[in-house]
Amino acid sequence: SHSSKTGEHRGRTLSSRAGSRSLRVPKNIDSLAVLPFKNASGDPEHEYLGEGIAGSLIKTLATLPKLRVMAQSTVSRYKGREIDPQAIGRELNVRAVLVGRMMHSRGSLRIGTELVDVATGSLLWSGQYDRQPNDIFALEDEISNEISGKLRLQLTRAEKKRLTKHPTDDAAAYRDYLKGRYHWNRWTEEGFYKAIEYFRKAIEKDSGYALAYAGLADSYVLLGWNSYLPPNEAFPEGKAAAKFALQLDDDLAEAHTSLAAALWLHDWDWEGAQIEFNCSLELSPTYPTANHWYAEYAMTMGRSQEGLTRMKATQDLDPLSLIINVAVGWGLYHARRYEEAIEQLRRTAELDAHYPVTYWLLGLLLRETGHFEKSIIEGEKAVKLSGGSPLMRAALANTLAKAGKAKEAAAMLDELTQIAKRKYVAPYFFA
Repeated sequence: SHSSKTGEHRGRTLSSRAGSRSLRVPKNIDSLAVLPFKNASGDPEHEYLGEGIAGSLIKTLATLPKLRVMAQSTVSRYKGREIDPQAIGRELNVRAVLVGRMMHSRGSLRIGTELVDVATGSLLWSGQYDRQPNDIFALEDEISNEISGKLRLQLTRAEKKRLTKHPTDDAAAYRDYLKGRYHWNRWTEEGFYKAIEYFRKAIEKDSGYALAYAGLADSYVLLGWNSYLPPNEAFPEGKAAAKFALQLDDDLAEAHTSLAAALWLHDWDWEGAQIEFNCSLELSPTYPTANHWYAEYAMTMGRSQEGLTRMKATQDLDPLSLIINVAVGWGLYHARRYEEAIEQLRRTAELDAHYPVTYWLLGLLLRETGHFEKSIIEGEKAVKLSGGSPLMRAALANTLAKAGKAKEAAAMLDELTQIAKRKYVAPYFFA
């Protein structure tokens, strides 16, 4: 049956129309994938919104007990593909898949959603929503509540409150935050700088927006970690943003994770980093970034097996994330399990043949095992696909030198020297 609904959200009446249809939901729906909502408006300016709404639902639903929710970086790999919910659900080993379409035009937002049972291919529930763009919070609340209700999740009062907790009341600031995360999730130098621009815009609109400060912290941490900025510029900015976010909301797992990374990678405060990672993982045990970074932290503390075990568990949370799949190979590399690491990276290359980090690490492994010519081939791929990354160039120069090609290695070193006149190149790369 279809019903018309009107509701209230934070004291204001919504002039909205929503219809929903549902069937009896099996009791064993314990895992879910929320796919990026398809942008049916045809306007690329609104691409961020389809990913952003899905990402917000993922973040909210992942806090619910007894429900395993696939991470955003895994489901985002299905964006732009022909959607077969049942096939995708089998690939991801989940029992239900939520798909959505979004139409943004003439100041209105129309959303259509369907929840599909992977085992049978049947429709469990569908919803249609018409909203004003400023009512996006009410929209996300309604979808989250309907899903938890249809799955018959028994929630405590605290869990119900968390389900409808909003980091900001300013819809324009929220849209800027979504744009920031959209660019951050590209995992490129340009993407991090673009993300900073939007997170700052969000903060200008709402100075108490803790999650936007956490996004700012994440961006600066990765600019420093990837040597796009000098560490003594990037990490203090990230640390300050994370600390301010925690002053605003001490229960923000993202900010604890960013602070942990700054303490670990820049301050070398091992104990402080451990405490912050513990806080983050206690608040959000399934947060993939916290699990991934903590696994790498454990490896740098000499706890290789713990790090590798954690990394493989993170892969279960986010099975199609390229950086996490590479990180599993990194863990095997640290454990000196070279052949397994090479196999892992070959599988990662099958997920995406254009991801340069895969070939960088594969080159290191082949060099370590004495396959210099193969290592050079993989290193050249990494340099080409990365657009000439200083890290990739330095790794290839090192391989060339170890292969006895001193002249070619020296030429690459000269190229790094020229690049350093235009942008930051880490001293480690020269060494």
